[in-house]
Amino acid sequence: MNGIIINDDLHELVSLRTSDPCDNCSLQENCDKTDFPLCTVIAGRHKSDERFINRGKAKEFIEKLNL
Repeated sequence: MNGIIINDDLHELVSLRTSDPCDNCSLQENCDKTDFPLCTVIAGRHKSDERFINRGKAKEFIEKLNL
């Protein structure tokens, strides 16, 4: 799993096939404030079929994994 936690929300980098790599990305609003795609900085690469998906509160997600 590759992701980032922002304000206690887990954003996981996942492969989704849509027309635009930024479609449905949970970090799109943050990227609009920069001159570069954040996925390039966070994941070290940018693939056209990858984007970040908000998985909810990080603590709750981790608790589900430990069940």
